[in-house]
Amino acid sequence: PICSDSEDKWNYTTFATLPTCLKPVRLALDSVTTTTAALHFCYGGTEPAPAYEVAYGSKIAFNLNDTATYQTVIVSDTTALLTALTANTYYNVAVRSLCGDDDYSRWCDPITILTDCGITTEYPWGEDFEAYSSGNFLQQCWVNRHTVTAGSYGSYVFQIASMSGIEGVTTNVMKLPDQSAGNITLLSSPEMLFPEDQMLEFSIDVYRSNYSSIKQNEGLRIYVSATDTIDESAQLLAFIPRQYSVEGINASATDTIRWESYHFPIIHSGVGHILIEGVSEFGTATYFDNLSLTYLDTLCGGVAGFEISDITINTAEARWMAIGNDTVEVYVTDEANTQVFSRITTADSITITGLAPGTKYKIAVTQLCSGRMVKTSFFTQCTTPFFENATKPTNGSRITAVQTARITGRTLLLLRIFSVRCRIRYSTSSSITCMMYGAA
Repeated sequence: PICSDSEDKWNYTTFATLPTCLKPVRLALDSVTTTTAALHFCYGGTEPAPAYEVAYGSKIAFNLNDTATYQTVIVSDTTALLTALTANTYYNVAVRSLCGDDDYSRWCDPITILTDCGITTEYPWGEDFEAYSSGNFLQQCWVNRHTVTAGSYGSYVFQIASMSGIEGVTTNVMKLPDQSAGNITLLSSPEMLFPEDQMLEFSIDVYRSNYSSIKQNEGLRIYVSATDTIDESAQLLAFIPRQYSVEGINASATDTIRWESYHFPIIHSGVGHILIEGVSEFGTATYFDNLSLTYLDTLCGGVAGFEISDITINTAEARWMAIGNDTVEVYVTDEANTQVFSRITTADSITITGLAPGTKYKIAVTQLCSGRMVKTSFFTQCTTPFFENATKPTNGSRITAVQTARITGRTLLLLRIFSVRCRIRYSTSSSITCMMYGAA
């Protein structure tokens, strides 16, 4: 309108053409499998639309204003079947009515669905825990349980926590809470199919921390098992101590507090699980992150299946499997880190000789082509007679003299001497004093 002789003023408004049909309502999930989801909904108003468009995509990225974040399927009635989904994955789903050419309703409110677990068959596989909220880790497909309760401070399970990770930025990690000594907590991965024709390697990042009173046994035991528990099928891959200065099994001590990455070849085929057993000693919490399974370099993939057996007073048998190239170096040191045995071999076992009785040794087997190493420690058996100035008794006789022996780094609960039994009467960290009796 003209408001004066000198100026024209106009009022502007915006309008849009309304769709000729209404948005669907009551979208719901009927059934779900590892790869499919069946849904139904109701049409809006009194008449059905000619067709409907169903949008679905990963919950994390889903955005109806960005077509790159979802896929669509067109259906002619009020049911829909989504296919080719990924197992154990959250999806958002929405639907709208297609009323005609370039004529469609608004989207209905999205719903969230979760596909079933299934069995992981494609690798690489990984879990960085970023998709989860803080607190107890109680996610589908994982089993997180407390298996042994001890002391007055225990019964916790693994939890999601936030801290500075291996990349130096704040991230979600998995936490084994501080608990009384003797508490055991077990985390089992989703079910997986380990291939027969190609080996996998498991990787994990662990925070090697410090506590004023060193706890030798606090940390994580890593297994691969045919079940979600530690039974006769479980194979120990490593023990990773929480304390940075403690030597574990296939996990060396570190020179400082830091995140450390570990990689373990897996000798297992068929269905199975990765098991992470948390051992508490009332020191402090243990943290880990970035689990992964990847195909192993079969030309030079490291050493697996490492074990020590047939230990005598001066020998021990070491066995392993080199993946790809067979050439390894076997290196044995005593507690003073003095070399006592070294050999380069292409065999898969070796007898270590020249050892001293009742002594702790550390052994490392290194694949020369990859530089990958497995390590552990063992004690040789004690000599007989074990005690100084002991005289050999007749079987069944009673010895009344009290003898003392120094045992370095180990507490003995029962010794067999001259086919008799020795029961501990008193012990300290540095010595054991006991009375010997005839064989029971």
